[in-house]
Amino acid sequence: SGKWSENPFIVVDEICNSKDYFIGDWAASNYWKLTDQIPMRIGVYTTRRQGNIRILNTKIVFHRTSKKRLEKAVVKSIQGHTFRILSKKESKKWMKLRE
Repeated sequence: SGKWSENPFIVVDEICNSKDYFIGDWAASNYWKLTDQIPMRIGVYTTRRQGNIRILNTKIVFHRTSKKRLEKAVVKSIQGHTFRILSKKESKKWMKLRE
């Protein structure tokens, strides 16, 4: 694509080559407006890598997950770029575990 964006969801999608990942945790819950809490980091679930990186003052935390779990993601679009994020239904389940 060649364009740089400050949106962390687009940055994550580029890092993951648009496949085998989804954005979850507080970032997904905030995206679906299930919480007003602004996430301090982006939780990324992927079949390929683990660890933490910091880009543009955003901490990105990679968690290993299964191919089966990747099916719980939906594809959305922001600024004309698609990204994968945990579905609203699954994000609600995740939030319930935090209560």
